[in-house]
Amino acid sequence: LQTVLANPPVDGVSRVRFASAETVLAASWDTHVYLYDTGTNALRSRYAHRAAVLDVAPLGAGECASAGVDRELVLHDWPTGTSRLVGMHDGPVRCVEALPGGRGLLTGSWDRTLRLWDVRPAEG
Repeated sequence: LQTVLANPPVDGVSRVRFASAETVLAASWDTHVYLYDTGTNALRSRYAHRAAVLDVAPLGAGECASAGVDRELVLHDWPTGTSRLVGMHDGPVRCVEALPGGRGLLTGSWDRTLRLWDVRPAEG
């Protein structure tokens, strides 16, 4: 059985991941991250980077992290539609992975570095 998702990216897909049992994330060279509902075959939402997106990682609680050619690591909250810049590399960011327990993110870049980012909310 094959299902082709409606409203696909307009350029190459660089990464896909399940965000939940019902949703899929797709990073694309068209500068967007897409959130699809697999049950209804519908595009729920999308957000943009300034250049091609190379990777995306689900974080739970309706959030994901993405990174790409713009050298930026972005945290996006789907329910509110807001994004925030976590940090930057000196070259394109090829991969992003969430640490267990939501403690942080690990990125790997074409600048030949691995970086660990603390994304926990500030206490105060």
